[in-house]
Amino acid sequence: MDNGAQYSESLARLRTRTIEQCLEAQRRTGRRLVFALDTALSLQGIELPRYRRGGLLADTLHAVIESNGVRTILQGICFVLWSGPQTHMPIHHGRLRCTDSVTTWAMHANRLEDEELVVLGDSMMR
Repeated sequence: MDNGAQYSESLARLRTRTIEQCLEAQRRTGRRLVFALDTALSLQGIELPRYRRGGLLADTLHAVIESNGVRTILQGICFVLWSGPQTHMPIHHGRLRCTDSVTTWAMHANRLEDEELVVLGDSMMR
């Protein structure tokens, strides 16, 4: 197997694992979660960017909220406040929702170095 095939397989495994984790998290709450940031990237099969030190936690799921008034505590979920425009997309036969690529890219704009933001945009186009 060549490196490209191995890389695609690795992304597919990450996507499958993330879907399972998101479904489990969704079952633990009565609210409809909208997954964001690196969780949205994993759900869409897009390679994760390299975060600068102190960036996102790899083992934490991220969900977007529009105001602090709807923030809740849910183990394993980091809620991210985002008041900007956002578009959601269904994942896994409509059982999950995540931010679309454009919203996810915009949410990363203040979290990544410029060069890595360009690399992320390129990854999203593939």
